[in-house]
Amino acid sequence: MANQFDVIILGGGPAGYVAAIRAAQLGLATAVVEKEKLGGVCVNIGCIPTKALLHSAYIARLLKDAKEFGVEVGSVKTDYGVAMKRSRQVSDQNSRGVEFLMKKNKVTVIKGAGLLQPGKKVKVGSDVYEATKGVIVATGSRVKGIPQIGLEINKSTVISSDEALFLEKTPTSLAVIGAGAVGMEFADIFNAFGAKVTLIEALPRILPIEDAEASDRSPRPTSARTRSCWTSRPAAPGKRSKPRWC
Repeated sequence: MANQFDVIILGGGPAGYVAAIRAAQLGLATAVVEKEKLGGVCVNIGCIPTKALLHSAYIARLLKDAKEFGVEVGSVKTDYGVAMKRSRQVSDQNSRGVEFLMKKNKVTVIKGAGLLQPGKKVKVGSDVYEATKGVIVATGSRVKGIPQIGLEINKSTVISSDEALFLEKTPTSLAVIGAGAVGMEFADIFNAFGAKVTLIEALPRILPIEDAEASDRSPRPTSARTRSCWTSRPAAPGKRSKPRWC
């Protein structure tokens, strides 16, 4: 039957597509249901584009500091829009790579949002697909705002990491709420492209779920990097306090 598979996987991200490949290698008829591009958050709006932007930030800083290494490069101009477009090209290339792996391993890709039904069935649009052995739920995660303190994501003045990856230019200044891995990466990226960045972290140190040594060895704010940081400061509307260097 065209709509029947051994295994159906909801989600084509790092968990879903890897599970699909392995299931197909074990001889199971496998389908992946994905409403966006294959690769999930990591490939499309997470790890991959962020690392591409971090490399651009690294080059920007390297050129700005080149004189310290005996290299004269003149004035350095940065353009976040150009860096952003390059990061999208990197992501798209990786997503196409996942598509290739699906074809190579004879995994059927069903485009659309899957709705889990009784009896190991999945509805996508008007079509219903059945799994004879099992359904794997690998739907991943999504960002959320903090509406209880007035920080509902509106995609203009309050944005998530998703929107930050598609900005055409660097904001003059911004606050990054959360000094974990994602917050630290975006703070570093935007600061390298000229933004004045303030990090806000509720816990006592930056990178709070990493080893303390990682926090201790992270770069401190300097006048050249114009990055300040509050720790032990939960975000709250209308409150100001003196910055504490992280």
